[in-house]
Amino acid sequence: MALIACPECGREVSSVANACPSCAYPLQARGGATPQVTDVSATQDTSKSLPPQVRNMSDELKAPQLFSRVVKWGMIVGVAAILGIGLYYNYYVKAENQIRELRADPESVVFKNRKTSLEYFCAEANAKNRMGGYTGYKRVILKKDEVVFFEDETPVYIGGSKYPWEIAIIEIKTKILESGLEKVFREMWAEHCG
Repeated sequence: MALIACPECGREVSSVANACPSCAYPLQARGGATPQVTDVSATQDTSKSLPPQVRNMSDELKAPQLFSRVVKWGMIVGVAAILGIGLYYNYYVKAENQIRELRADPESVVFKNRKTSLEYFCAEANAKNRMGGYTGYKRVILKKDEVVFFEDETPVYIGGSKYPWEIAIIEIKTKILESGLEKVFREMWAEHCG
C-alpha cells in the first residue's frame, strides 16, 4: 500500500482507496487498474491546486496564533501599567502620610488638587487644629523625603536628604530672609506645582 496524490484535490490518499476521502473523486478505474503512484512529497506546491475551502484553512490556523500574541502582549502591557500606577499611588500615599504627621490631628487631614513631579509633591491640605476646628485649605509643598513647606509657615525638615539637612533648610531660610516667606513660597509653588 502506497500513498498517491488525488488528481482532483492533490491530497495524499491510500492506493487501495476507491475514492478520495477529501473530495470524493473516484480513484480506481472500471477495469480495476489503479492510477499511477506518485511521490506526493516531490510535488512542488500543492496549495495552489487545493480547493479554496482547504486553502483558507491555513489562514484560519494563523488567526489563533495572532490572537494569542495579542493577548500575551496585552497582558504584559497591562501588568506594566498596573505596576506603574501602583508605584505612583504609593508615592502619593507616602507623601500624604509625611504631611499628615506634621499636623495636630493627622487623621483629619484632607487633600485636594494633588500634583507631583520627580522631586516635589504639591497639594492643598485642610486639617483640624488643637481646638477641633478645620483651619481651611493651605497649599503645601513636599520636597521628596526632605522638607515640608506649608503656606504661611516655616519649612520643616523631615529627613532623608542626600546631603546634610542643615543645607536644605539653610537654602530655603536664606531665601526667606532675603525675599520673605510669602514670596519664596509663591515662587516655589509656581516653579514646581504650577
